[in-house]
Amino acid sequence: MKEKIETFSKLMRPVFGYVVAFSWGAQMLSVAFVILFKTNEAASVINAMDSLSTTWAVGLSVLGIYVYRKSSEPRNSQNTRKNFVNSVSSVFQKQKEKMK
Repeated sequence: MKEKIETFSKLMRPVFGYVVAFSWGAQMLSVAFVILFKTNEAASVINAMDSLSTTWAVGLSVLGIYVYRKSSEPRNSQNTRKNFVNSVSSVFQKQKEKMK
């Protein structure tokens, strides 16, 4: 069960990012199509896009938080490694001092 949770956690961010990117792209291409080829309906489609602004704000905010958290994870793991290496080296230094 733990492996399933870890797999879900690893895949959740990229899948969500790809879904948001695909959805955003599809929506923008459809709006561009309406503006270019069905100009008489463009005003109503652009007004309808206004009602989706809150939905997109929430989705893109979640995506931004995912990206921010993902970029901070390597820094945290590097700090953990540095702390581990420093603690191990301090143990060896203390042992060397005791042997003198």
